[in-house]
Amino acid sequence: MNKNIEVITENLWAVNYSFVKMNFIKELSFNNSGDVFALAGLTNDGKIVMNKDLPYAVYVPFLKAIMQMKDSEIDTKHGFCNVIRTLTNSDKSDQEIMHLIWSDSTLTMNWTIYQNFCNWERARRKVAKEYARQHPVMHLLYKGKRLLKGGE
Repeated sequence: MNKNIEVITENLWAVNYSFVKMNFIKELSFNNSGDVFALAGLTNDGKIVMNKDLPYAVYVPFLKAIMQMKDSEIDTKHGFCNVIRTLTNSDKSDQEIMHLIWSDSTLTMNWTIYQNFCNWERARRKVAKEYARQHPVMHLLYKGKRLLKGGE
């Protein structure tokens, strides 16, 4: 793999978008335009690629927590509260978390970030599912490799 690609998780990577635009990283093809000013892009096989040209690292824990959610939890208040509990190592109730978030305008933007990241994750899952449908042999090889490594 290209040394300029940082693999954060299997489906979350980071790379300098300027390197992609200059063709230093030929392994990546974006489903969207791969705009150098975008915080993240989506690959054709369903990976979210964060832009290392921007301050991306602060968002990684938030996005990783969302990527681990069930489909039914994504973009729900309960899902949001679970993310906040994970990030803050808190045992507060959903009601306490929502009260705290809505009472402090500096924290309210976390809800907007959550909703945007949920949209990204939904799109990522949709693209990954479509890619697996269109490339069944690649998908089976991928699943076999994961089984051998002890996953799924």
